[in-house]
Parts: sequence; C-alpha cells; structure tokens
Amino acid sequence: MTSIKLTFIIYGDMFNIDEFSEIINISPTDFAYKGDKLKFRVSTDTFWKYSFKDITSLYIGDSLKPLEKIVSPRIEEISSFIHKNNLKSIMRFKVETNKEPSPAIVFDNNIVKLLYKLNASIDLDLYIYD
Repeated sequence: MTSIKLTFIIYGDMFNIDEFSEIINISPTDFAYKGDKLKFRVSTDTFWKYSFKDITSLYIGDSLKPLEKIVSPRIEEISSFIHKNNLKSIMRFKVETNKEPSPAIVFDNNIVKLLYKLNASIDLDLYIYD
C-alpha cells in the first residue's frame, strides 16, 4: 500500500498571508512571518502552508488533483501575487510505500506548466518499508 501526502508551501521574505489566503480562497494549515518563533527555531522566511489529506494511490499525480482544483481557477491571480512579492513555492510530497508495487512518479505537462506559473519546485521524500 502506498500513502502520499502533499504539502503546498508559498514562502519568501515578507508578504501578507491574509491577502494570499483570500486570493487562493483557502486558509493555511500553518503559517509564520519572518522572525516568528517556531517550536525549534526562528522562521527565516514568511510562509503559508497547506497540507492536504493523505491519499492511497500508486500515482503521485492523484495527490495533485485537489491542489489543481483549488489553484487552476485562480492561477493568474496567484501567479501574479507570487511574482509581485518575489516569492517561491514548493510542492512537498511524502510517499510511504511497501517494496512492491512501486509508486509511479510522473508529472504531466499541465503540472509542469502549473509549477512554472507558481515559481515552484518539487521536494519528494520516499520512504520504503518492509
């Protein structure tokens, strides 16, 4: 069985978290402003983070569907906000699986275009258990 968790993060020097939440039309599951004291450190960036529910699938693309549904209708406004504020974003995947079958890690053209518009990178952590 393969479990995939996607976390979407927007980060940068300083930006209005409430304004971004309004643009994307969801509230973050976590956020901090640069300089805020976190549990084990001081935040070096301002960040807005949304963690999606874990899904069970062999396809990484399945975990992106909820993000696409939220972002696609507002992509131009979100992209403009990111670029105007000199921000970056990251799609962080946590994949937990047994040895067989292995998950398919594929990003189609629509996702690549979305990554570009969101000034995004990908962080993929793969955990394989016996």
